[in-house]
Amino acid sequence: MRASPAMRILRAAVFAAVCLTLSAAGHQLAAGSAPPVWADGTGFLAVLVLGYLLSARERSLLGIGGAMLTTQGGLHLAFDAAQAPAQRIAATSTSMGMHATRMMAHPHPMAHAAAAHVAAALLASWWL
Repeated sequence: MRASPAMRILRAAVFAAVCLTLSAAGHQLAAGSAPPVWADGTGFLAVLVLGYLLSARERSLLGIGGAMLTTQGGLHLAFDAAQAPAQRIAATSTSMGMHATRMMAHPHPMAHAAAAHVAAALLASWWL
């Protein structure tokens, strides 16, 4: 059974909203700060388009899981790149405050962020 383009775009929009919410929340919990709104919007559009294109036919659980891990990895890199300039400015504008000290001790909690994105990918794969 084939879905109409309107149904496919609706499903892709819901999927993108859930995917971005999980990803941004996990990134905020792991990195300590939320991605900028423009990065969320760009990520939403990218996931929406990808979800729409991939919804043309039924996918296997392995295919869905692989696509989700790839998507979450891309979102992680995009969110990290979007936050890097803001974090550098905060570190240089704060002379010797707690924020700058904490950033020097833990420049990027990569393991926590990766675990959060993997968890989001597994949860979204299970949901699909």
